[in-house]
Amino acid sequence: LVTQSATELKVESRFPRVEATQIVVFKFDGSEVTTSVSEGVVEKSKASWEGDKVVITARRVVSTQFGDFVSETKETWTRNGNLLSIQKTLTADGVNDSQTAVFERQS
Repeated sequence: LVTQSATELKVESRFPRVEATQIVVFKFDGSEVTTSVSEGVVEKSKASWEGDKVVITARRVVSTQFGDFVSETKETWTRNGNLLSIQKTLTADGVNDSQTAVFERQS
């Protein structure tokens, strides 16, 4: 579930094998949000407007006994009528992977 006001974007997500709903509130002032994803996993992210698109950037650190594993993502959200397209690029260990998902607004 995604809700938006003039100053913030609220994203509620559910993931497989996770009972609680994850809620992240992004402020459009560029401030960073820190989320504890799970034990040993911390993500810092922020959202901003780029023209008529919302861009969310994130840096996730997974701490293990072998050291920290760092990944970075960039999501570009574009709305066209009742459709929301999210293009996501993940960078980890010098490798980039991009995917696009399209969602239809439900009444």
